[in-house]
Amino acid sequence: MASASPEEREREALRRSFRAAQARAGPVGAEERHNHLMDRRSYGSGSLRSKRLKSGQEVWVGLWYDAAGRRVKRHVGPKRMAGQKEGLTKAQAERALRKLIDAHVPAERAERMTIGEAGEKYVASREALGRSPVTVEDYGSVVRNHFDPFFGPASIDRVTSLDVER
Repeated sequence: MASASPEEREREALRRSFRAAQARAGPVGAEERHNHLMDRRSYGSGSLRSKRLKSGQEVWVGLWYDAAGRRVKRHVGPKRMAGQKEGLTKAQAERALRKLIDAHVPAERAERMTIGEAGEKYVASREALGRSPVTVEDYGSVVRNHFDPFFGPASIDRVTSLDVER
């Protein structure tokens, strides 16, 4: 038999090393492979994490993206600690998270509002609360004479603290 080439010797050494690593890891049956695959959540099912509150209590927190593409974060419930009967196990928390995701209705994004429009809404809300007519008129005057001319058609989300301080 001819001597093996350096590539064949290297390949054989890798095979031996791989077999030794497999032997150390132990046998992997269908059940272990199945459990390993089940560690990951399916796409779109959110994520579940535990969080310790300032009070020391641990709670389950669910995170997911809603239909509008916004990230939603909700407390699912208290985490069950070892040896206790109160709280949710991970499986119970996952079921509760699924219910929260299914029940969540994304809020419509509000139209961009100008400072003047927001001021008018504020004046209307003060009038609805029963403020005196003179007070409501003063509020309206401030919006019309100061806010509208200064900010113009700029939407609220574009106004910075520096604009307000000027």
